[in-house]
Amino acid sequence: RIIGAYRSQRNMLRVDYRNGYYTRSLETSYGTIEKLKVPRNRLTKLENRIFKKYQRKEVSLVELIKDCFLAGISTRRIGEVLEDVIGYKISAQTVSNIAKSLDSMVKAYHTRKIEDKYSYLFLDGITLRVKNLSNNNKKTVLAAYGITKDGIRKLISFRIVKRESEESWYLFIDSLYRRGLVGKNLDLIIIDGQRALRLAVDTVYPFTPVQRCWVHKLRNIASKLPKKAYNSCLFEAKLIYKAENKKVAISTYKKWVKKYKDSYPKA
Repeated sequence: RIIGAYRSQRNMLRVDYRNGYYTRSLETSYGTIEKLKVPRNRLTKLENRIFKKYQRKEVSLVELIKDCFLAGISTRRIGEVLEDVIGYKISAQTVSNIAKSLDSMVKAYHTRKIEDKYSYLFLDGITLRVKNLSNNNKKTVLAAYGITKDGIRKLISFRIVKRESEESWYLFIDSLYRRGLVGKNLDLIIIDGQRALRLAVDTVYPFTPVQRCWVHKLRNIASKLPKKAYNSCLFEAKLIYKAENKKVAISTYKKWVKKYKDSYPKA
């Protein structure tokens, strides 16, 4: 199809001529294919759908290496692990070079435009353990989740910071705004009880209603309860936000407070 004629066929539609082939190897997730014959043309360049020029590793193998790296396996250990799977060892330098390609992907993710389509915005700070060479193996991640009017939940963005502060939260939330999340469709922003986060939210989205996250509320309550009271007290607390309307919610809350305030005042 590319040449426009069969082998040795004389055809007015012919646009090129076959020019033999060259051999090369290709590393795949099933092992190395040696002496792979790659056809070539005389006049035009032939683009291959299986691999690009100078590409020595199959895309699926590259993705497998990336997944191993993201899972926290060291560059040297990845080569040792994959050797049992694919039959040959990949050097630590090769793994490192492939892992570097993730940097551009992360940069593109953090600078992409954000659609202003979310009805609910969840903001939360998460502490994660990270494998590194220093003693400080904990990182704080600021995360933003969104829910559309169709009920679709999506991670909008995240940022790694030294600690949760008003400045770090403001810079993160302001970046969401500048990238397109101006909040025209936002009905509610859900946060934990941290004051720094609330101040940052009020600065960027001053006219959007803000609500404390019930998951964090229940965790705070649970931390002040003896284990014997977990089931009953927390179950009845959940009935407050599951109420069918505001009036029922207030009534349920008052009953809950009356029942437990004397026994567990700190909760």
